[in-house]
Amino acid sequence: TAPFEGFALKHYSWGEGPAVLLVHGWGADAVFLVFLARVLARNGFRVTLFDAPAHGGSRRANGENRTDFFQFCRALGHVARQCAPFTAVIGHSLGGTAAAFTALGHERLAPYRITPGKLVMMSSPGSIFRMVEHFCRRNQIQEQTAELSAGLEREFDFTMTDFDLTHHIRNLAPRLLLVHDDNDDEIPVTDSRELARAQVNAATMYTSGLGHQRILFSRDAARRILEFLR
Repeated sequence: TAPFEGFALKHYSWGEGPAVLLVHGWGADAVFLVFLARVLARNGFRVTLFDAPAHGGSRRANGENRTDFFQFCRALGHVARQCAPFTAVIGHSLGGTAAAFTALGHERLAPYRITPGKLVMMSSPGSIFRMVEHFCRRNQIQEQTAELSAGLEREFDFTMTDFDLTHHIRNLAPRLLLVHDDNDDEIPVTDSRELARAQVNAATMYTSGLGHQRILFSRDAARRILEFLR
């Protein structure tokens, strides 16, 4: 358990070898990544997973259990420094986007910057605005997208366009692998394809029929990630 901004961050590690950090998505927890973690641990990697603030077992002893994207990124950087120097980071959904911005040390995240040699983004949105846009689409409130975006900018004092990975991904130091399913109905595959066009050196893997969550249990995806890490 790592204390962080009033939370007790739960993290879990096993395996021996080069260290890899796995980062879950919004509304998930470390359990979602156990299949992939086992594959990596059985193939010569030391794997660490953690529950982000207000997710899984990472809760406040007192007070409201809520978090935001920026605290999510800060927690990622905190765990990365507390647990090990990681050779690679793998993030699913929002976890991949958070890992990318933390690896960039973007704006307010500079003190929490991580420096892995490799980064894997699985089913990840390309920007905070896309997260809002996809949320509104899934909940059939598309007409509220602009209002929600403006409200977030006011509350957290940032500009949506400054947190668009397509504008910054060329400056990303780690080697990048993008993994996405063509039938993802939560985060459309177009997000990863746009990132691949912006970062022409990125490796890619596109699957079919797995959607947003089942890709985490795909043996083919796990083998491709293992190949990339090696």
